[in-house]
Amino acid sequence: MTLMGSSLRFSLSPATERPRPFFAPVAQRIVALSSGERGRWFESSQGHVSYKDQEKQRRYQAAWKRNRRLRWIAENGPCIECGSWDRPEVDHADAATKVHHDVWSWATPRRLAELAKCVVRCHYCHVRKTVRLDENAKGEAHGSAKLTIADVRKIRALYQSIPVGQISKMYPLVNRTTVRKICTRETWKSVIP
Repeated sequence: MTLMGSSLRFSLSPATERPRPFFAPVAQRIVALSSGERGRWFESSQGHVSYKDQEKQRRYQAAWKRNRRLRWIAENGPCIECGSWDRPEVDHADAATKVHHDVWSWATPRRLAELAKCVVRCHYCHVRKTVRLDENAKGEAHGSAKLTIADVRKIRALYQSIPVGQISKMYPLVNRTTVRKICTRETWKSVIP
């Protein structure tokens, strides 16, 4: 059952019969996943099951994850700071409790446990909060860090006696430019010798 409010539509959930805001633009973006879009599975010679058409599989999975995300935002929005529905995003209320940001393909219990730590914020409020609380991951906490703090300290110590080119050969996961930036403190600024 749908009720019309002043600027929002409300949907009554049959289980609770409680009005819940329904964000129409989000709902319009939810992609229908028909059985034809799901693709065909086949058994490969290696013994694992996969799609024949990898592009079709990628599109289906992306739409499936997008739908989960948009449904959660529609159920938990609008922005908790300004009340806006403009560019809603999922934000961890406390970044220190964050396990991972890409939870949409996880099993339901694990996903719901992670989303319990989250709120909806519009893009502007999300960026403002992240900057204000300095929540950007630094050093090893960053998901794609290839070095440890100990590695960075060792590189800086070696820089006193060995050229950057030789140091970069000792650390094959990073290139010469990265080593130079570590030595000149352009990156890994948070590491104090």
